[in-house]
Amino acid sequence: MQENNFINEWWGKSHMPASVCRAECIKEKSEKYWLDAVKVVSVRNPWIHQVSRFFLNYYELTGKKIPYGNSIEPKLYTELIKLFKDHMKKPQATISSDYYNRNWEIYTIDGKIIADVIFRLEDVPGSIRKLAKHLNCDYNDIMKCFNGYIDHASSSYVSRYDYKDFYDDEVKDIVYNARKKEIDHYGYKFE
Repeated sequence: MQENNFINEWWGKSHMPASVCRAECIKEKSEKYWLDAVKVVSVRNPWIHQVSRFFLNYYELTGKKIPYGNSIEPKLYTELIKLFKDHMKKPQATISSDYYNRNWEIYTIDGKIIADVIFRLEDVPGSIRKLAKHLNCDYNDIMKCFNGYIDHASSSYVSRYDYKDFYDDEVKDIVYNARKKEIDHYGYKFE
């Protein structure tokens, strides 16, 4: 695998709009570097993603840590569900800027997807195969690069619980309206 064709210093510059990323890349490197770079983005069911963001920001919201393990006691689980619903119903301006993370702006410029490879978190092996094919690399070489990421994704809080428990109709609609473009484009369903 050639150096800088896959993993480089731009790897991980996530959660910034693609237009900003492009401008920074061109400023720091060159327009040719931007045009030649393989752009990989990950997408995830937005309803699952919102619950994941909640777990990630729980300490920031409450000053408490969620006990990490294979299960959360039922009383705490019920409290987490209520806190998530209450939090999502607040006016958007009162919630941290990336809480309503709209991935659409992260990987589009003027509404056009700029990614060469879409990495779907619900299909990590298939996404790695697509990336390996795009890079003309061996699947196992790409898999080595993602091992820690795959372990992290599969052990997250959200993967241990049914994300649907965290929603009522109002919160489900809030997420749909905030992330409609990506939900519709990728055909995500609340199921």
